[in-house]
Amino acid sequence: MGYTNSFKKAPILDKEKFKILSEELNTASGFIVGEHSSANDGDEMVTLCDGVGEGSPIFNEKVICFNGDASKGHDHETFVIDRESKDEDIRNNGFVSEFCKTNRKPYDIMVQISMLRLKHHFPETNIFSDGGSEDWKNGRKLYKKIFGTAAPRMNR
Repeated sequence: MGYTNSFKKAPILDKEKFKILSEELNTASGFIVGEHSSANDGDEMVTLCDGVGEGSPIFNEKVICFNGDASKGHDHETFVIDRESKDEDIRNNGFVSEFCKTNRKPYDIMVQISMLRLKHHFPETNIFSDGGSEDWKNGRKLYKKIFGTAAPRMNR
């Protein structure tokens, strides 16, 4: 199994709002990289890479995509938010369900912040996690520090 974060979103997200979301998360990633993670008792530093755990994370007008650093064993599943989902991905009353098993690796905190910011810009988004409020405490705290506002509520 593994610790999993999930969200349900609309299949097509507003182009301008998504561009802002992507830019904000790119900026947020600069604050997060090098921070101690909330996973593993904060003993490892957060490093973000592309979807396969190499190179640079992707934040553009079409997709947000990242993973942990594979060279350090900090990668697990790729986290992705597509602005436009494929028709075959649409389920759940017109929503697209996505998930990312991070196994509580250091990049999990960026996954949390990304999902919270997605919900900020697209309030119809539902976010869930295997973890409880304690697991998201550091992510919510860092979110407030980066964006200057309280994080939106998760769905339970």
